[in-house]
Amino acid sequence: RHMGFHILGLLDYSNTWKGYAAHNHAYMPQWLMPRLIRDFAAYAYSVARHYRGRISTWQIWNEPDLDIFWRPHPDAWDYAQLLRKAYFAVKRANPKATVVLGGPSGADPNGLNFIHQVVRAGGKFDVLSVQPYRDVPDLQLLSEVQSLRHYHRPIWFTEMGWAGEWYCRSVCGPEDSQADRLARLYAVAAYAGVQRIFWYDLRDDGTAANFEAHFGLLQWNLASKPAYVAYHVSQFYLNRAWFLGVDRLEPQVFAFQFKKRGSTY
Repeated sequence: RHMGFHILGLLDYSNTWKGYAAHNHAYMPQWLMPRLIRDFAAYAYSVARHYRGRISTWQIWNEPDLDIFWRPHPDAWDYAQLLRKAYFAVKRANPKATVVLGGPSGADPNGLNFIHQVVRAGGKFDVLSVQPYRDVPDLQLLSEVQSLRHYHRPIWFTEMGWAGEWYCRSVCGPEDSQADRLARLYAVAAYAGVQRIFWYDLRDDGTAANFEAHFGLLQWNLASKPAYVAYHVSQFYLNRAWFLGVDRLEPQVFAFQFKKRGSTY
């Protein structure tokens, strides 16, 4: 924290369940739900208490709307119970902590409905999150974010990114396209009132011509990519800026106006 980093802790499948030697910890198995929710709440309490004073923001699970992380199929009611129990456990460990709903993935066409179901089922949280992976941030993303504002909670994008690398562009996409999408994402999100965006990823995983390996702002050897410049410029202009208004120049072209430290642009 003394260097300016504010960590979002992720409480998910990195725990080790006692007595479940046959269980793969990479997902939540519904057939063990009652006992696992109780055990997970104890785990959340212990972690939040251990890091009290160092980490105060915790997201509960990752993309619970996908069957890769919740098997055999996602269940909003079950996740709401997990979220509720973990919420109170974290608050017992640190009353000043912030609890983040584990946002749905953009790969799920019914992700927003999943959030509505979790809320109706009694899920407790301080921050709403979405992980809106999609090809290009657009006006549909704006309308989706707006539909969540009536919950009167801050909205964060806790994971978002695109792949881009010059030597595997047939698989990953070109570097300049990654940078363009990043810049547009941050402008659209600022206009929509999204308070935080967590870019995935800082650094490429390696040199393989693999889509998943090239979401980084930096290449594997820490050389910067165009996306790093786009990120830096977006942070310079948009971080802690106030949105003032928008002009529609053409059907799909907008001019946003912001104010930051006394300057309007």
